[in-house]
Amino acid sequence: MRRLFAIGLILIMFAPAVYAEDKQSEATMMVQSAREISDVRKPGNAPFRLEARLSLSENGATKTGEYLEIWVSPKQWRREITLPDYHFLEVKDPSDEKHSWVIESPGWINPRELLTLLRLTDLDTEEFKVKKVFQKQRDGLNLSCFEAKEGHGSQTTCFQADSKILQSVEGSYYGTKQHREYLDYSPFTGSNFPRLMRSQSKDTSIEISVTKLIPEPNYDAALLLPPPSAEHRPTCKKPAFPKEKFAPEPDYPKGGSGS
Repeated sequence: MRRLFAIGLILIMFAPAVYAEDKQSEATMMVQSAREISDVRKPGNAPFRLEARLSLSENGATKTGEYLEIWVSPKQWRREITLPDYHFLEVKDPSDEKHSWVIESPGWINPRELLTLLRLTDLDTEEFKVKKVFQKQRDGLNLSCFEAKEGHGSQTTCFQADSKILQSVEGSYYGTKQHREYLDYSPFTGSNFPRLMRSQSKDTSIEISVTKLIPEPNYDAALLLPPPSAEHRPTCKKPAFPKEKFAPEPDYPKGGSGS
């Protein structure tokens, strides 16, 4: 009897840890499935061209522009954002895994927000602690979701339960909420890629509408050369919610812990 009691006590003590590990593993599998389904930039995939219309609104002002990406491999690509008063160009240096060539004009846009939307499979469960995994319905869709904490914020990530594709990411950082959603998925060379992506925060909204996603076997190699006057910068491999945008000002009151 005492032995059974001891075994029961041990199971009770370790149950929370096992359950937490199961949640983390389940969330990781959700992300991995979505990445496998939607990642058009897998090693070994054929070169492609992606063109999209951009619509950005901030504090009531709206601007429209274009996005262009020519992708050859994870080590060689060109990404370009063009707006009426802003230009961002990044060409990956295939000889240097950690750097790329960048030209950027001053402007109010944060290119990481756009690149985060377009690189939807860069979610990484290693950086957040999963609090719960659950099912819900939204707009007639059955969703599988997980809620997690990450640094100074939290986020809820949802996938369509049947197709496993990413549907939305909703986060809160430093008290500022942001919502991303992925719509109008369609097949492309063995993957399933969204043709409409949206991001919404308090004063800013972004919409990316894909107008062209086609194989580009005969790409122009000249477009992948270092642009004149470009700056050699570290390549940002894992874009995320732009947390630095919401960081407290230097004179923001500090808590008792000094943080």
